[in-house]
Amino acid sequence: MYSRKFMYTVFPVMSIALLLMAAVANKKVEKVPPLPKPIVKQKPAFEKVRTIDERKRLFFQYLKPIIRAENGRILQERSRLKALYDRYLRGGPFSQVERSWLHALAQRYRMNAVLSREESWGELKKRVDIIPEELALTQAAVESNWGTSRFAREGNNLFGEWCHKVCCGIIPSERPKDMEHEVKKFDSVNSSVSSYMRNLNTHPVYNGFRESRRKLREAGKPLDGLVLAAGLLRYSSKHEKYVKLVRDMIVTNKPLIELD
Repeated sequence: MYSRKFMYTVFPVMSIALLLMAAVANKKVEKVPPLPKPIVKQKPAFEKVRTIDERKRLFFQYLKPIIRAENGRILQERSRLKALYDRYLRGGPFSQVERSWLHALAQRYRMNAVLSREESWGELKKRVDIIPEELALTQAAVESNWGTSRFAREGNNLFGEWCHKVCCGIIPSERPKDMEHEVKKFDSVNSSVSSYMRNLNTHPVYNGFRESRRKLREAGKPLDGLVLAAGLLRYSSKHEKYVKLVRDMIVTNKPLIELD
């Protein structure tokens, strides 16, 4: 996977500057709403489930609440961002708390942005958005073999993400001698889901994915995992075959994906 082979470097959208330089801070200090608390559940031993149908059902049943919680957190960020953007368009001022929040949000989404410029707001809004549930569930199933892979069992890594520091994760048994990557280890599945979503929302190779998502939003259409899967060409070295695999699995497992 290209996103896993190369060490991530910050990809600046604009040059560094003070956020909203022209804004006048409000004297009233506003509280930032708390984010939804993560749902932490004990990971089942999927490898011990005998039938594939039962394993699939259990896998989706376990992972759905975690994905929904992370998407809920992102939606709350997005809602607050949109509210501040609307005020920016009206020329309204921002409090110090709000400017600090915007700065932290831009950093979290790997932007060194000048939020007094229209294009920077647009880029941040494009990044702060959810990953369709069916897409996240299916990629987790593909990358972890329904939760049975070594990296899922030993490192809570359901999406195959790499890291590039010594002892940052698990060394693949078949790693080529000329490569030094490890498969990232997480303290929980929640952390793996959060990292996966941040990867799709920030890495330069997924800009096409984010642009397609933006266009769906702009057209008032639902965020369709089958459509957005086209932006995953560089998630795997299999490229088009990987996209087809993800799409086929979404279609095949649709009844289980939609089952609550």
